[in-house]
Amino acid sequence: WDSGIDAKTLEGVTTTLEDVQKDLSLLIDSRTILVGHSLENDLKALKIAHSRVIDTALLFPHPRKWPYKHSLKFLAENFLDSSIQNGHGHCSREDATCTMNLLLMKLKNGDDFGNLGHQNTRLLSEIISQPLPHSDHSLSCAVVDHPAAVRIFSSATCHGTCCASDDMVTSGIISQIKSHRSFVIGQLHRYEDWCSSASNFVKQPITDVTAAISLLKERYESGGQTDESRQVLANVDAQIREIWENLPPQSLFIVVTGVDTIWKSNVNRVKHAHRKDWSLFDQEKARAIQNGGKRGIALV
Repeated sequence: WDSGIDAKTLEGVTTTLEDVQKDLSLLIDSRTILVGHSLENDLKALKIAHSRVIDTALLFPHPRKWPYKHSLKFLAENFLDSSIQNGHGHCSREDATCTMNLLLMKLKNGDDFGNLGHQNTRLLSEIISQPLPHSDHSLSCAVVDHPAAVRIFSSATCHGTCCASDDMVTSGIISQIKSHRSFVIGQLHRYEDWCSSASNFVKQPITDVTAAISLLKERYESGGQTDESRQVLANVDAQIREIWENLPPQSLFIVVTGVDTIWKSNVNRVKHAHRKDWSLFDQEKARAIQNGGKRGIALV
């Protein structure tokens, strides 16, 4: 079931593209609804035009909008809590099952489900559209972040400042505060970037599933902290303090921590590596680690 056909795979094969098209015509017609992910690639390869298509790449749009698309692997991990495409190539049956489950989840939860960019943009628009107390003027807003986030949230009513580093984000937030914006939102990425590249990911092969889960649990309970991570967090703390010190009187300052996706990725990696020995007991311990990573903190 692996994709990635090479010359050796095709040795002795006499089936032509026309044969494949004829076989497909026995399974589908103009009324058939095709469900898949990035189906335009499959249809182009088959040289087939079909008008009734449900594509999960469009059902779960990327926040940066077309032509950017989420991978099916990303959607499976984030919306189905499953890990796919971990071996060589793709399993066609696994991919097909995944796309159908994503469609069923979308139908169950409504149009906005999985459309995070739209949900966040709508929420921000509702906030800044509210008139100020005892005034006919609306709130003035600014988003200070990496270019991708700025493209999502900035608009005619919300100023956007693109930044390439946390130092630029910090100075940009302070600049917008001093410009008397009534609402300023920014995001610091340094700790997130460190987590993505840190050596505390579970990468080394572990032959025993119990040992793998124990290692995950140990690292989760310690917070994955190292001298390097403490220094990164100290820098983030200093930048938050700098922003706080530049706030005008009677300001509302909210600091929200992000969701820690490290543990979800690590659990999925361990689960796939030990899928033959994976038990319900292992699943319960793994779920506790994953759920812990979903918790954040809001400081007001």
